[in-house]
Amino acid sequence: MSDPYPKVAYDYETLQAQIKTLGSDSSVFKDFYQPAPDWDEPALAQGDLLELNTEIPVLDSAGLPAALEETKLWLALGNTCDLEREVDLVPFAPLVPIRVFEGRGAALADLRAYRTYRTFYLPPWPAGGAEAPHYADLSLVISAHKQSLLSGARGVARLNRPGWILLHSVILRFFAREDSRFSY
Repeated sequence: MSDPYPKVAYDYETLQAQIKTLGSDSSVFKDFYQPAPDWDEPALAQGDLLELNTEIPVLDSAGLPAALEETKLWLALGNTCDLEREVDLVPFAPLVPIRVFEGRGAALADLRAYRTYRTFYLPPWPAGGAEAPHYADLSLVISAHKQSLLSGARGVARLNRPGWILLHSVILRFFAREDSRFSY
């Protein structure tokens, strides 16, 4: 049986088209998540939704360590192979309830259609809790010690293949987009 979903694209135009196609395909969202992983194989994977109550660490305007509000849900952003290797620190992004977009119709529509570069919309998931749906804020990526996640976090859900392709494409678009300093 052939894979009905595209391979991950790496050029900007194909990424944009792929995000638009996957983000508007209702079949992608029918089974967007697999049930909570059992943490055996792999223990962590890119696109895993984790529950871990902690504040979001940042550097404040004076360059000092600070914390934003507490959050309990996180999205694994590191490549699965890096999450399986003996690498201590791995990237994660906090999940934010989309209720912060209440009253902002156009912005909410852009979020849900994956037109915003620094966010990844996550539709409600089975047993997702009281505040689903959410979005991952890619501008608040943090590094977490993998062991703290393996021992202290609870797996909530894992993206299915088309959901993972969409996430991977959005990550690429955000972090590898052209820098306007060098646009001609």
